[in-house]
Amino acid sequence: MATLSSTIPFLILLSLLSLTSPALSDPATPVSPSTACNSTVDPTFCRSVLPPSGSQNLYNYGRFSITKSLSNANKFLALINKYLSRSSKLSPSAVSALHDCQLLSSLNIDFLNSAAGTLSSTNTLLDPQADKVQTLLSALLTNQQTCLDGIQGAASAWSVNNGLTVPISNSSKLYSVSLALFNKAWVPKTKKVKPKKGFTPSKIPIIPNGRRGLLEASDAVMINDIVVNVN
Repeated sequence: MATLSSTIPFLILLSLLSLTSPALSDPATPVSPSTACNSTVDPTFCRSVLPPSGSQNLYNYGRFSITKSLSNANKFLALINKYLSRSSKLSPSAVSALHDCQLLSSLNIDFLNSAAGTLSSTNTLLDPQADKVQTLLSALLTNQQTCLDGIQGAASAWSVNNGLTVPISNSSKLYSVSLALFNKAWVPKTKKVKPKKGFTPSKIPIIPNGRRGLLEASDAVMINDIVVNVN
């Protein structure tokens, strides 16, 4: 059985490869949620995210999914903060992992706000804009992977079943839906998928209180002064 740790990179790959699947109708043409979700990694999960009735175009479905992702990211950060409020009952390794997840969750909120702002009023993106949004949405998944790695690394001192693995999994599936719908709506059908391993490593972010934790071992790139983990 595949572990969540191995599933998240798989979601990233399949979401990007959705660019090469058969094209839907014009993204501006209204389609059913089922039709829109056929281009995603998990159509059943996607249908549970999108409005259940009526037809909308892919641009609106994409915006709706990103809005749901932003709400989810805020809820996940609140959950992390809840656990940190009880840090006196946790081991140092568990607290360290939670702080890393807190930082990564905050970055995800920034990325989603940036993506939502870019897509809010346009159905057309130039290549630099499309590349930036695609990278930001991909980074949501890699940041979830880094958070998961830290939680699992603390498993000897703190149960990974302590209410976080399911939220991490659901967040990853939701972010994958947003990435796939973005690709179908805004990325030109003739555009080739750029392998993410082509990123150039840059500097590691400075973590508050001087603690770098798990992120010391991560590769990172800068996107408009925002750090994205690309392991």
